[in-house]
Amino acid sequence: MNIREYGEQFHSLMHSRSLQAILDAGRELFPFPMILCDFTHRLLAATKEPGLHHAPWDEIISLGRIPLDRANQKSANFCYRRSIKTGNAQIEDEVDGSPVMLRRALCSDSKIIGYLDAPCYREEPFTDDEIVLFDMIADLCTLRMEKDHNYMESPDNMLEFFISDLLEGRMVNEQLIEARFRHFNWELKIPFYLMTIQYRSEEEWPSNLILQSACTRLAAAIPLSTAFVYGRYIKVIVPPSATSVLSMPRRKEFQDILEREQLSAGVSRPCQNVKNFAEFNTQSEQALELGTLLRKENRVFFYDDYATFHALKICGETMDIMTLCHSAIYALAEYDHEHGTYLLATLEAYLLCHLSLPEAAGMLRIHRNTLSYRINKINDLLDIDLNRSETLTQLLFSYQILEYYSAAVMRDQDEQRQRVPFKRG
Repeated sequence: MNIREYGEQFHSLMHSRSLQAILDAGRELFPFPMILCDFTHRLLAATKEPGLHHAPWDEIISLGRIPLDRANQKSANFCYRRSIKTGNAQIEDEVDGSPVMLRRALCSDSKIIGYLDAPCYREEPFTDDEIVLFDMIADLCTLRMEKDHNYMESPDNMLEFFISDLLEGRMVNEQLIEARFRHFNWELKIPFYLMTIQYRSEEEWPSNLILQSACTRLAAAIPLSTAFVYGRYIKVIVPPSATSVLSMPRRKEFQDILEREQLSAGVSRPCQNVKNFAEFNTQSEQALELGTLLRKENRVFFYDDYATFHALKICGETMDIMTLCHSAIYALAEYDHEHGTYLLATLEAYLLCHLSLPEAAGMLRIHRNTLSYRINKINDLLDIDLNRSETLTQLLFSYQILEYYSAAVMRDQDEQRQRVPFKRG
């Protein structure tokens, strides 16, 4: 390209004072559309293309960002990584009918601060001169972003954008997630637990200032943790260890902290891969929601204890979960209703105590002989073998259905207290 011939355009490009101005001036020289994003793929600037009618381009402009499923494509990230190593733009070949792309990661002090992309809407490939010019535009964008405090010091909106993408499952690329954690100086050790924490009731609904203050205190009280506010929740990433607040020796200490702060916490299973972050966020939120619904007296709710209830919640959206109960449950409920007995509750206690008469009698606060009479009556009524493991599993599952149904579906307090299932038919 003859610089003398395009001297005015080059002068305009070199003296551009904003990212949009750089792309606008660059477009006078570079024959393809360009789009500039920050390192979370949020749109910063794009060339004006009134004659371009291409669905992916229109979607990016409309959304104000590159969709993460597209940004996280392996081929795109491979190009970005190579551009970091070489310092030059890389060509991504056509993928699933999309145009050939010219891609460049913008870096400062070895940190990714943005991405510049250009789609090729012609049959001929990018020429060497065009790639050199694209790199020049990318370098100018990098310099402008370095001068702008907002792009270099992790502003709140970029952090919130990253957190949102991470928790909602829009960001699933491992390398990308780990790079973001490094950028924000967050500790991330695999495996880790994710906690979702909130105030106990809407009467105690906190302001953002109160949430931030509680978040700071929690981070200080939980060694090696990373804590941040997201909406009405506090999220805490905790590495598992013998000294963790989630370990049995320190769990009471953690409960005391939550009690003092008037908070409750849902805890995910240990996460082994950051790309599954959103899944484990869901686990922690469901543990908190279901634990608060079913075990209000507790402060900490582990997803392992509520996974079955989560499954019932999902099933309940498309079916009557009471139809999943073992037939013995209906038989005992009907007998109790007709005779004023408590065989349904008796069997539950007996099962929970691993078929131990002394333990079950203590749980029910009745004499052992009374319990023995009730169990014999249950055996007479039901044609089942309580020593069969499959039967025990099915019955215990049925009682979990009753517990969830009474808390989540029944509204009448008498019904909840009696926990009597509806008669079939």
